[in-house]
Amino acid sequence: MRVIEKTPLAQLKMQQTWKSLTFAALDASDIERYRLISSDRVIVENYFGRVCALWKATYASVTWSAKNYCAIQRTTFALMNFHLSLMPLRLEDETFYGMVLARYERMANEKKRKRAETQRRYHLNRQERAALDLGRATRSRLY
Repeated sequence: MRVIEKTPLAQLKMQQTWKSLTFAALDASDIERYRLISSDRVIVENYFGRVCALWKATYASVTWSAKNYCAIQRTTFALMNFHLSLMPLRLEDETFYGMVLARYERMANEKKRKRAETQRRYHLNRQERAALDLGRATRSRLY
């Protein structure tokens, strides 16, 4: 481990050394290596972006609990691997993948809307039954 002095001259030397290293001319092998690393980084970012989107879709459509978390996690990554076999992680696929994500979001919103409609109908029917029961109870007291 190298100890760096806190004097202004030492800091200036350190900055000059860093600049000369970062802006030095790179040979062809370094350029190719950096290009491959950059490409890998894009693929990793796309992978985790897809995983996050799949988690979001799973969150919207599955009831979560500590008991079934492991099963959901395994299923999510299995679906992700299957999805990768159909659509590889390439930068050019971004627009198509955006359409797929939009479709997943519409599906989740539709499921939420249907659930809210079911709940609304249930509450209306329950109120009607309660009103009928109240009417029957009132009539039975009159007779």
